[in-house]
Amino acid sequence: MVETPISEADGALLDRVNRALSKHSALFADITPDFISDMSVKEYGFGEIIFSEKKCEKALGLIVSGGAVAKKKRADSEVVMSGFSEGDIFGAAALYTDSDKYTSEISSLAKHTEVLFIPQRRMTELFSVNADAAIAYIVLLSNKIRYLNDKIDSFTSPNAFSKLCRYLCENNSTKGIPMQTLAKVLDMSRMTLYRNLEILVSCGAVRKDGKEIVVIDRSKLCE
Repeated sequence: MVETPISEADGALLDRVNRALSKHSALFADITPDFISDMSVKEYGFGEIIFSEKKCEKALGLIVSGGAVAKKKRADSEVVMSGFSEGDIFGAAALYTDSDKYTSEISSLAKHTEVLFIPQRRMTELFSVNADAAIAYIVLLSNKIRYLNDKIDSFTSPNAFSKLCRYLCENNSTKGIPMQTLAKVLDMSRMTLYRNLEILVSCGAVRKDGKEIVVIDRSKLCE
């Protein structure tokens, strides 16, 4: 892991940070450059642990670049809970909990995954002067609860095709999703993934763009 203080960041890194923050305009609408001036961006290599039961901090994690995956570890297996890409936030539900443990393991899915950690104290300061930011945070938590409820339903999905459709429906984006990321997040072999993607391509739900998948008709995935 490599840590870069915001005060020492170059223009390109600051641009990436601001772009990620802008994806949560309701939450960070009124912040000034001073809000992040004493924070740091941490860069993780592929497979490196970002958060775990034994390694976490009271902070929001904002994906600045790259990607990550959250998994729930069991004695003899693991369950993929969610995937994160540029602009996504993790750690929201644990920010104000009494527990010192994080409930899942989050690891990097890219060779270079940059994460800005926003401390609990800084979020508390923001909420104390900005009611709209506090409401936006509540909305964020509510959406995560809904997502987890849907995730519970997905555990009973009858096959890989249903799991793929559900993931693409819930992670609809104008940006392409790397097929390698899909395979890892869904814990699916490449052969199974490619076979099911061909079905979605043929029905006009998605299209291939090099090694990425772009959703073009969400309604066909969410039926």
